Amino acid sequence: MLNSFFFFLDSPTPDHDVDIEINLKTGYEAINYNEIASSEKLKPIELEMRKMENIMESVVGELEYMKAREEALRNTNGTFLFDHFLCLFYFILFYFISDKFNIF
Repeated sequence: MLNSFFFFLDSPTPDHDVDIEINLKTGYEAINYNEIASSEKLKPIELEMRKMENIMESVVGELEYMKAREEALRNTNGTFLFDHFLCLFYFILFYFISDKFNIF
């Protein structure tokens, strides 16, 4: 869900400081509800219901994203533990084999 934006500013004179403020709105925040109300001739209560519907869709989308991330992290942690136990098993096995055959 996170996006990266890169900007390059080239100033002919390096002694000037440039301050830039960027305000990006996404999802329901980026919707111009006044324009929607006038184009669709919505009553104020209908407009509020539209806002609430968009907010709920956004919340549901965020919850689905967090659920998918949690599942991916859970699978990663399970694989991580399995790999560590497997590595530990190989070290113990190598220790007993090297002790039996006097490798070291």
